[in-house]
Amino acid sequence: MTPRSLLPLPICAALVSLTTPTALAASTDGADWPQWRGPDRTGISAESMWSAEGKATPLWTKDLGLGHSSFAVADGRVYTLGYDAEEKLDSVYCFNAETGEEVWRHRYGAEIWDVAHDGGALTTPTVVDGLVYTSNREAKVFCFEGDSGEIIWSRDLREDLELEPPTWGFSASPLAVNGLIVLNMDRVIALDPSTGEQVWISEKGYGKAYSTPTPFALEETDYLAVLSGSGLALLLTEDGTETDFFGWSKDPEIYPMSPVVIDDRLFISAGYDRGCAMLRVKDGKLTELWSSRVMRNKMSGAVLFKDHLFGFDESILKCIDLDGNERWRVRGMGTGSMTIAGERLVILDGRGHIIVGEADPEKYTELSRQSVFEDGTSWSTPILSHGRVYCRTSLGAMACLDYRGTGTVAQGTQDTAKEIPSAESIVARHIATVKGQQALDQVRSLTMSGTSQSLINTVRSGAINLSWDAKEGFSWKDETGFDFGFNTDCAWRMTPRSAPTVLKDEDQKVMHRAGDLQRLFDPSLGFSSMETVDATVIEGRDCYSVRATTPDGAERTLYFEIDSGLFAGHEGEGLSLWTLSEYQDFGGVMLPTHWSIFEPVKGERASAVFETASINPSPDVARFATPDKIKPFLRTPEEIERDNVRLKQLHAAMIGEWRSEDGEDDRVMGFQVDEGFFLFVRPERDPTYLSEPDEEGRVCMLEATYVTFTPEKNEQGIVEAIVIRVGEDVRDRLIRVES
Repeated sequence: MTPRSLLPLPICAALVSLTTPTALAASTDGADWPQWRGPDRTGISAESMWSAEGKATPLWTKDLGLGHSSFAVADGRVYTLGYDAEEKLDSVYCFNAETGEEVWRHRYGAEIWDVAHDGGALTTPTVVDGLVYTSNREAKVFCFEGDSGEIIWSRDLREDLELEPPTWGFSASPLAVNGLIVLNMDRVIALDPSTGEQVWISEKGYGKAYSTPTPFALEETDYLAVLSGSGLALLLTEDGTETDFFGWSKDPEIYPMSPVVIDDRLFISAGYDRGCAMLRVKDGKLTELWSSRVMRNKMSGAVLFKDHLFGFDESILKCIDLDGNERWRVRGMGTGSMTIAGERLVILDGRGHIIVGEADPEKYTELSRQSVFEDGTSWSTPILSHGRVYCRTSLGAMACLDYRGTGTVAQGTQDTAKEIPSAESIVARHIATVKGQQALDQVRSLTMSGTSQSLINTVRSGAINLSWDAKEGFSWKDETGFDFGFNTDCAWRMTPRSAPTVLKDEDQKVMHRAGDLQRLFDPSLGFSSMETVDATVIEGRDCYSVRATTPDGAERTLYFEIDSGLFAGHEGEGLSLWTLSEYQDFGGVMLPTHWSIFEPVKGERASAVFETASINPSPDVARFATPDKIKPFLRTPEEIERDNVRLKQLHAAMIGEWRSEDGEDDRVMGFQVDEGFFLFVRPERDPTYLSEPDEEGRVCMLEATYVTFTPEKNEQGIVEAIVIRVGEDVRDRLIRVES
């Protein structure tokens, strides 16, 4: 399809040779950052003349709207994206880099795509020779004149090429390379930068497209390393021909990092417990050298520096060598992102802090830290350009911070010369302060009440009741929609944005550990070993971090305030961060009155301020009763066996046979409305049991609570079709097969 407008001939002539990565680099005293991962697409700026300290007050701030887009800086301008949820409009912004004055803005219609996160813009603009290229999660692509915002050309590739966005939409940014604009949108597409016309398209699709390709040259050949849901594809830049493919598919197939080029090797990594791999490229073929779970990049990729890789392993900042050996780790930052400039790490952690640390493979040294944001998730990559750090949150808060200076290194947040005490003495100090042994001897149950607040897209407030009993269990129920806990029968979790879930296996163990409030009095309970790691900062408080290991080998990090000695919270690999503060005396026992729970993957945050507490109240098992919404998921072994028999009968007889309406999915699916829930089967998978229908007839999958099935009935009340949604996005419509 012909693009909507064409580039004028004078500008077209200027683009005959698109800028190469090397040509984009600038001097060490000030460098542009014109695209995703910076001037050389490595996540590194050569800029060194900047202060590690930074000024406390931002130079300027903006409200961008929802999204996780990072920034491009070129020629005194800052470009980024945002989303207006009320107007349902994407925005492309251009600001004056020094003053923050809005130079221009372009808005166009788009959906929010807020499955399991706040939604909004995901990609980062690319600036080349005064032109700005953007794409969005719905495959709408634009070329703007950088100074004026005039549209040079635009494409709707979803419509033009019949592309199907993945669950979270297309999040790969435009790549400018060798006179092309390359886009990863399941199929890899190369456009003419002057007209938007298609130059080539890959022969096949590679699955969920969240990763921006990485270009590199080897053996006099130009390649594109493209990481997608199915694995790593190696394509020729000139025509998109695939020279090799490395299969790496594993649910949920969320691979947002860009492959890292290391001479003739490629490093890939993914979160959600996927892991990482190192591959060698020779004669256009890929060979795996090693694979590991040592680095699992979730929201931000690894950065190669001094022959080491720095990055976030889920929610742990790490440095590893090129053989996959861990050199050091730092907990307590949540799911963050980072870049490197002037041999220093520039980090935006999951709590909204900008942190500067030494990019040293031998040890981690924190140089400065400042709290920038309080609300929203902080998954967007921060950048440093001309001494200014640009960062944002998912809710749209943007800040430009002043780190201009002489390049002198500021002092760290802690006195590293001070001896760090042993884990045993840290825990003993806490126990003495809260009268822990007395509490362990006397406190067998506890209730607390107060006010809670949750942040999931919007802020909600309401009353909260917390209950704990050494025999009966634990319960957290509040009016904002959080309900989680355990009793003698099961453990459960419900949040405002997810369906009821029965916790099993490791998740159940985690809930039991988190809800065992005896740990308020003695945090060492249940751990087989403990050791002090270092001093750190948690939610603005100076703390000691203690690594604790359970008998089954699971690691947790416990935090203790340095000044008061009190237990300040805990977190673990892939788990929520719980923080505790503002201890008060209740009946001779010190209890924290301010609680906060932050879930880094979904960006959900809940907090509570407790005004009252009752020690050893009158027994009331009703406080720990299994919630009604959880009960449909509890099934005895006998019920499971019964349902399996019914399911086999259903499949054998093809009772209720359904197929995808578009005819592209030939999997047979069986549905049966019987005894309060649906049975859903695909021949190649185990049975999936669905919840009891709600008032609208919707049911959800137990293992994927954002997937819902809504029946459509005719006038006679017979179900004729079933609509499958992921969040609000319709992914399929099943119709009954005529017998």
